[in-house]
Amino acid sequence: MNPRSQAGIVELRSTDPRDVPAINLNFFKEGSDKDLQAIYEGIESVRSWLSKVDTSAPDSLGPFEELHPCEGQIIGGGSAGGKQGGNCSVEAQKTYIKEQAYSHHASSSCKIGAEGDKMAVLDSKFRVRGVVGLRVVDASSFPKVPGAFPVLPTMMLSEKATEDVLAEKY
Repeated sequence: MNPRSQAGIVELRSTDPRDVPAINLNFFKEGSDKDLQAIYEGIESVRSWLSKVDTSAPDSLGPFEELHPCEGQIIGGGSAGGKQGGNCSVEAQKTYIKEQAYSHHASSSCKIGAEGDKMAVLDSKFRVRGVVGLRVVDASSFPKVPGAFPVLPTMMLSEKATEDVLAEKY
């Protein structure tokens, strides 16, 4: 829920405000071993749960057929009962995770911070340092990922920004 990697980047490609920025989330760049292991263990847990579903009942949600990243069976009899002799090692599965993982809630790419913080793009009033008239008020301004579902913290942030803007104008 709170990734350890903080290596992602967002860069402007040009001075054209309509141009899409270059975005590289750099998942698994820093702190990747623990993040990768946590995702792998989560997948193993789901495999275990699904292997216990009674698929004989008429209202069953199963049977389940996993779309697996490797041909053959899981090596080593994983928690879902994979069979020996396949060709999908734990390392192959982790490589697949690295290549396919993404986030629905990317955040913290232009954080708010103190004047001396080189990584802080925004001041405490959500203003972009060095750019007159531009503010960023969304999940990208969080200094750290706020958790699994950032909607509520983002709403709170927007209320604070609204108060700041109104206080300056009136």
